Amino acid sequence: MIFNATNNQTAEFTLFEFNYENFEEVTGLKWDFTNGKSKTLPIDVGIGTDIWSSSILISEVEKIINWFEGLSIGKEIHSKILVLDNQFYFDLLENNQNFKILRITHDTSVHVLGIGGYSLPPGVKKEDVFKKLSIEYKIDDEELEKIIIQLKEELATPKKK
Repeated sequence: MIFNATNNQTAEFTLFEFNYENFEEVTGLKWDFTNGKSKTLPIDVGIGTDIWSSSILISEVEKIINWFEGLSIGKEIHSKILVLDNQFYFDLLENNQNFKILRITHDTSVHVLGIGGYSLPPGVKKEDVFKKLSIEYKIDDEELEKIIIQLKEELATPKKK
């Protein structure tokens, strides 16, 4: 899904399908996919044209959906929800009856545990590759419902890549 900010900036959060049947054949890795919550989906995520391909736990997508649903019914929620090893998050900046203001952030400068060092080509600076980018997103109840529906649809039927 694409979040369109008021200043023509966008944040992308697009899920793609994954063929679990041939995972071991393709990767040579054994993985138990019998627990649906531990399954991951490929995802394109980012701000503006700075889009990264990654993977996200299905349980994290459900966490985001639950957060938006709680926001839509006026349930008390945390003002921040973090996913993707804390590299992608939503901040609730303002929660009025008629509208909400969110900040959507993609922060690739956050170190991911277990990933080790990064190798960059000569002359390329870490700051040029790993960035913290955000947009502010003002939504009303109608837009909030559209987000919930679209996230549920993408989770139920991820796109083909």
